[in-house]
Amino acid sequence: MPKDVPKIIFFGNTHFSCFVLKKLSQFFNILAVVTNEPKPMGRGRINSITPVHDFSKKNNITLFNIDDLNDKLFLNELENLNADLYIVVAYRILPDSILKLPIIGSINLHTSLLPKYRGAAPIQRALLNGDKETGVSTFLIDKKVDTGKIILQKTIQIDDSDNFEDLELKMMNEGSTILQNSIDLIYNNKAQLITQDDTLATKAPKIKKEEIQINWNESVNVIQNKIRAFSPSPGAYTFLKRKRIKIFSSSFRLLNHRYPISSVISVEDKLIHVACKDGILMINSLQLEGKKIMSSEEFLRGYNILGESFSDE
Repeated sequence: MPKDVPKIIFFGNTHFSCFVLKKLSQFFNILAVVTNEPKPMGRGRINSITPVHDFSKKNNITLFNIDDLNDKLFLNELENLNADLYIVVAYRILPDSILKLPIIGSINLHTSLLPKYRGAAPIQRALLNGDKETGVSTFLIDKKVDTGKIILQKTIQIDDSDNFEDLELKMMNEGSTILQNSIDLIYNNKAQLITQDDTLATKAPKIKKEEIQINWNESVNVIQNKIRAFSPSPGAYTFLKRKRIKIFSSSFRLLNHRYPISSVISVEDKLIHVACKDGILMINSLQLEGKKIMSSEEFLRGYNILGESFSDE
């Protein structure tokens, strides 16, 4: 590692965070990583660690598993590390007690073109709204959420076939690159910071449980966007004969028709065709509760649903 590189403490939890951490660790001095404490998961309530924890442990990076960010002992240890920069990726809001510690400041990587989609779910919101492009932004963290001065941004095209997983992968790659460049600019005092225009700001609040359910009275395009936004997790869902079904991939066509809304009108071409108010949704993959994810072709081998209707419960 070259001597003249910034000393960094990285904050993150998710596989997105971990992807970025892996890239940064190739170029910068990662003094330590901060991630959530292990939590019991699943039926066995076995402690589960974050992807960031796993990577850090395997690569002998100093690791802080902490939920209370105002813990005095933890704050003292952070301060003693004397880091130049804190990097935050898919983590949570840092308190002032932490933000005042780094010598230069704290940088956040955000998955939208700020000030658009400030908040917890920018990728899902872009897909739900049917946007054709989005992007990634780096900014210096200040007291208000996602409002700091922009360092760099990169526009990303959203293809009609992109779901959450596809778009997130694009953002991982582009985000890692602009974050690396942003660190270099800030550390070498060469960044041309841009103040966000608050009048252009939009919000991307956390997804509510009720938003994941399909409303068959909405436009077929809206339903398609919901399926994309929540695939592969948690999966947009509906009900058939009182059993929950998650839909993971589909396509649609606009069409005037007289079929009852939400009814299965055809199982042609190995797809399940469902009538919507202004078109036909063609389901490609789905999951019946208690079963594995399967293609419509596989599903139809075991279930005859022609003429049946999906419902709200």
